[in-house]
Amino acid sequence: MDLWTIVDTIVAGSGLTIEPQCEQLLRTFVAQGETGLIAFPDRRAEAVGNLSRFLAEMIDESRSQGLNALHEPTFYAAKLKLCPLWPFC
Repeated sequence: MDLWTIVDTIVAGSGLTIEPQCEQLLRTFVAQGETGLIAFPDRRAEAVGNLSRFLAEMIDESRSQGLNALHEPTFYAAKLKLCPLWPFC
């Protein structure tokens, strides 16, 4: 399963959606992760766990703001709190 499919699955399971601008940020973030995995394919489980953690933080942030979608501010809040987070940032 590719990393973007994991994003889709987790976000759908949360009952939230992703705003288009936030989706662009997330796609770039995930692509960086996929690139980092090329050199370390044996660390895929770690990458999946870190991606799940990042998304959980975005979802929590979105809910705390009373939003029904992931927005750019939720992305940046998670990034500020969690990065550096291998292999994404």
